[in-house]
Amino acid sequence: SVFLSMLKHCSTKIKIGFVRYEQSSQCKSMRDSSVSYASAAAKVDTPAEEEKD
Repeated sequence: SVFLSMLKHCSTKIKIGFVRYEQSSQCKSMRDSSVSYASAAAKVDTPAEEEKD
């Protein structure tokens, strides 16, 4: 994705935390299907926050 590519090439320190994961259903046979949903939050550190770490 564009966002993940930006994170990979960004020189600024960014903290990422996954906040939720859901699955539409569990697969119980080879014919079943399921979709997974994940949400994350990204925070760009300011120079003052970087000095604390």
